[in-house]
Amino acid sequence: VGGYACGCAPGYEGDGYACSDFDECAAGVDNCDAVASCTNIEGSFLCSCPPGFAGDGTICADVDECSGEEHGCDENAFCFNEEGSYACVCSGGFEGDGKECKDIDECALGLDECAADAACMNTPGHYECACLPGFEGTGFQCTDIDECELGLHECSPDAQCVNEKGGVACVCDDGFEGDGYTCVDVDECAAGTDDCHEVADCFNTMGGFACACPSGYSGDGKSCSDIDECAEIGDVCHGYASCTNSDGGFECECLPGFDGDGFDCVDIDECATGEARCAPEASCTNLEGGSSCTCPAGYTGDGYSCADIDECAIEVSVCPP
Repeated sequence: VGGYACGCAPGYEGDGYACSDFDECAAGVDNCDAVASCTNIEGSFLCSCPPGFAGDGTICADVDECSGEEHGCDENAFCFNEEGSYACVCSGGFEGDGKECKDIDECALGLDECAADAACMNTPGHYECACLPGFEGTGFQCTDIDECELGLHECSPDAQCVNEKGGVACVCDDGFEGDGYTCVDVDECAAGTDDCHEVADCFNTMGGFACACPSGYSGDGKSCSDIDECAEIGDVCHGYASCTNSDGGFECECLPGFDGDGFDCVDIDECATGEARCAPEASCTNLEGGSSCTCPAGYTGDGYSCADIDECAIEVSVCPP
């Protein structure tokens, strides 16, 4: 009583006669938020919220960076808020750190799921599939279009349409030639590709040919055999003519003693023409198809040669005794 006492001011420590700054941060007696940083100052301390938090240091609240437009994520990225921070993740179809994202070309990298018969077209962040010509479907599934059955081909009317995977093949019909879209008739007769018999006549037809045996032959044109007019037809030649068959025909020839073309034969008068060749003394008698020579009385012989008969010698004389 009757004296005084010395005490250190708040924020200091000592016996009052000597005081030094008290480090509240080190002593853990500050009232900073758990996420805040404590900074000792002369006679006191300061609380500061770290980046990603807002407040006076004694209270710090997480800042949702994703709610604004200043987070720094790429426009093709998603922003995910985290405690005191945030994360940027590139959207599907893009790659990068989230701050920068570039498109992934799934088509070039073979990451697409397009059908084997489809074309892949890259788009920003994705890709599209389209069935190739000749196919139909979603692009992820494609089936062949049967252009032949649906009449969607341009084959020639003289060609066959053959459906193929993704298209058609046009094949000219037999007897035609071309690329299948244009077909022209083949003249087998002129080209020598027909199978007519060697003596037959070949007639070109549209897309083919016809064979016909000529006169004097029988058959279907592919096979021809000679007709024996003499044996099969009969009476083709004159009655006084001979018939001789030939390849594809026949010949008529008048018999000896007759004259004509074989189809019309007339008797030759050998007596008048001298063809009988009778002896000078003989008489000539014309016969149908020939002649007859007769020696006159007083001669002997066959008519072609006559000899005088010596009646005196053979005692047939008619002289009187």
